[in-house]
Amino acid sequence: MSKVYFISGLGADWRMFQFLKLPQHLQQQHVSWITPLHQDEPLQAYVQRLKEKITDPEPILVGLSFGGVVAIELSKILKPRKIIIISSLANKNALPWYYRSLGKTNMHKWLPFWLMQRSWPLAPWFFGAHSKAERHLLKRVILEIDEKFLRWSLARLLDWQQEEVPAELVHIHGTADHVLPLVKRPNIIKVPGGEHLMVMHLADEVSKILSRILLDCSMTNKNKFIVTTTNGQTADLTNATTLKSNNLYPFGRHNYAVYETPEGVFVRGLNSGERETMLTHFEMLDEQTARNYKHDYYREEN
Repeated sequence: MSKVYFISGLGADWRMFQFLKLPQHLQQQHVSWITPLHQDEPLQAYVQRLKEKITDPEPILVGLSFGGVVAIELSKILKPRKIIIISSLANKNALPWYYRSLGKTNMHKWLPFWLMQRSWPLAPWFFGAHSKAERHLLKRVILEIDEKFLRWSLARLLDWQQEEVPAELVHIHGTADHVLPLVKRPNIIKVPGGEHLMVMHLADEVSKILSRILLDCSMTNKNKFIVTTTNGQTADLTNATTLKSNNLYPFGRHNYAVYETPEGVFVRGLNSGERETMLTHFEMLDEQTARNYKHDYYREEN
């Protein structure tokens, strides 16, 4: 089964996706940003380095906002099974004209960084963060953003030269996005009332749409969910039932899943402490242990 790689928005990280609830059996990994070599590093050169984090030969790429732009660039050098962008741009023409006008002033290069960060009180309205938890998270992301990466990514967004909309692109966009307003074209999956960060404030709706797309990707024999246990045994979990699990973000030792296959084989997936991958290893269990399993770890607040 193809692994699903999540690429977050401009300067953000895995926390943007933490409200999504996706099928337990999907192999998921968050792609963490790497530092640009210099402020003029081309996006094409950057993704050549970033692709080292993507090891699946036929990955499913899910990009949020600027992460969608990066996903499209990665698709040119990888062989993705599916490209999904959320609240993002399908080509350069979707970038609003007023951003390009501001870009001509080089504001993203000379505007004091502290002033950029001081704008965070306006961010909840602009991005669409409504609950206390969403606003708190957005504030943390803005205050923790790396200045070098922010200035570099703004420049790459402004000089992106993508002309055509990729043929197999799946585009999910909210109708009330203030950051990147919806540009109408055929085949966009529109989310009524969705703002830029609808992965947070409309997480249930986005989860349903994304789950349906990802499950469709996994309905071929080519995409079986086959794991190798720590003692070298192989288990086919493609049609397994999830008896119990915890897939909450951020990933860590609290993540686990217990599966029962149609053949009556029981498998437990665990996380050794990795933040980017939900399940890192698998073990066979007997039926009684599987059905009565109680996990030792709980999610820690950040």
